[in-house]
Amino acid sequence: MVEGLDLKTFLEESEQTGGSFVGSQTLAWPEDQRAYLGLAWQLLQDLGSNPDRALDFGHTFFYSGRKIIAGLHSMVRQLIIPFVRDYKSYVIAYIRPRSRSMVERSNRIFIVHGHDGEARESVARFIERLGLVPVVLHEQANRGRTIIEKVEANSDVGFAIVLLTPDDEGKMKDAAALEPRARQNVLLELGYFLGRLGRERVCALKKGLVEIPSDFAGVVWEPMTDGPGWKQSIGKELEAAGYAIDWNKVMV
Repeated sequence: MVEGLDLKTFLEESEQTGGSFVGSQTLAWPEDQRAYLGLAWQLLQDLGSNPDRALDFGHTFFYSGRKIIAGLHSMVRQLIIPFVRDYKSYVIAYIRPRSRSMVERSNRIFIVHGHDGEARESVARFIERLGLVPVVLHEQANRGRTIIEKVEANSDVGFAIVLLTPDDEGKMKDAAALEPRARQNVLLELGYFLGRLGRERVCALKKGLVEIPSDFAGVVWEPMTDGPGWKQSIGKELEAAGYAIDWNKVMV
């Protein structure tokens, strides 16, 4: 899909689409769907390996007259969400029958997390108790790879659990106070696994007061409290995705 595509040239051409006004530039997508998906894939890989660059990129191509974080939100809405939708359609049409059967056999569960180590460990140990294998990125060997390359290399999973924990803060320009938000890498990886696995194989756990991106409406998310409720929610989602769940282990 990416063969023969030059991301650098694409970005240089896109930067020439506007004048001197910030945000007047637009991405010069090719009309061919395969080329579009290939360039979007390369772009998200690049932004994923350089999280700080994502802010500047959003400010340049998705500026909306507010603070720089608004550009990131707009980028998610206008770039990541459409890519996830279009890529899923492409996979269903050309690839999905084969890859889906491979996914269903995997007992590996990817855990996307921020800075809340307690939440991460609680979910990982719960997954182990169910007889499945939790995949936590920082526990995997680096082997000289970038973060997004590590995600790709360990994405041969059947399900992803995304922990939305209040690790960052942000607000709209005219808002009075900062609001707790999940980290940027968590949102990017959420989008990645939505595209790779489909919404039915991604479950988000929300811990405490944390903003849920409106762009991800329709994604299953559950509150993560001190009680067993979140474990039951994960058990139900895994069972719905085809996993055999021992409910005696869920209720421990």
